[in-house]
Amino acid sequence: MHRITLILILCLLLPDMYIYLVYIVKRTRNILWRSVYWLPTVVLVAIYMYYIYMTGDNALSRHPQGIGRLAVTVILFAVPKTVFMLCSLFGILMRGISRLLSFIIFHTPFRNPRFPFVAHRLPYTLLGLILGIIGFANILYGAIAGITRFEVKNVEYRSPNIPKGFDGYRILQLSDIHIGSWLGNPEAIRRLVTLVNEQQADLIVFTGDLVNQQSHELDGFKETLSLLPMEYILSSAITITGHITAGITEKRKQPTWSI
Repeated sequence: MHRITLILILCLLLPDMYIYLVYIVKRTRNILWRSVYWLPTVVLVAIYMYYIYMTGDNALSRHPQGIGRLAVTVILFAVPKTVFMLCSLFGILMRGISRLLSFIIFHTPFRNPRFPFVAHRLPYTLLGLILGIIGFANILYGAIAGITRFEVKNVEYRSPNIPKGFDGYRILQLSDIHIGSWLGNPEAIRRLVTLVNEQQADLIVFTGDLVNQQSHELDGFKETLSLLPMEYILSSAITITGHITAGITEKRKQPTWSI
């Protein structure tokens, strides 16, 4: 958990620190505006600390929706800022290379390069800003609307080693449902179950992380999940623990729910 905390803080602080020192400090001396810039990061870190260190054990199991929203919000801020920072750093690198080439070839002062080795950071800054805005919009769309737009991806596999009896055999894979995060939105799971049934698969495979942490997360969804063809699933479904459920099962000796 401490490692996750460190990674979270670094993902938030590194781009924030860069943008603050390179752009904010140079554009305003107003302490209030400088402080406002740090407000989102401070609030996100404070909320994370509250959930993880002040709400008892198994915070993810106790507050799956809150922590899920927090994770999305962190990504919403961290990813665009990181993209912007990388584009800006690339602009600084290109400007430095151009100046160095001008210095070597034309013997000009390092800060006064000669054409065609004149490079400006502004185009890279604008590129980072545009990509950051696009990333922000994509993440926001995915968190609000895209998360409930379930799609079926069909993959056809051919091999001479497959017995003829498996010609046309359909395998349906479900993965990373994290069903505890859908509390309060059972309709989405009902639509997922309907979509699964419409595929008329010969085998259903759960490939990890059906729950966030504990099997009781399924309590509010058993009726919905029972709409799956149980007489068929009991004999043909396979459940594989993911990196979250496997870790919880191993450490707490608490089995995850399986069909």
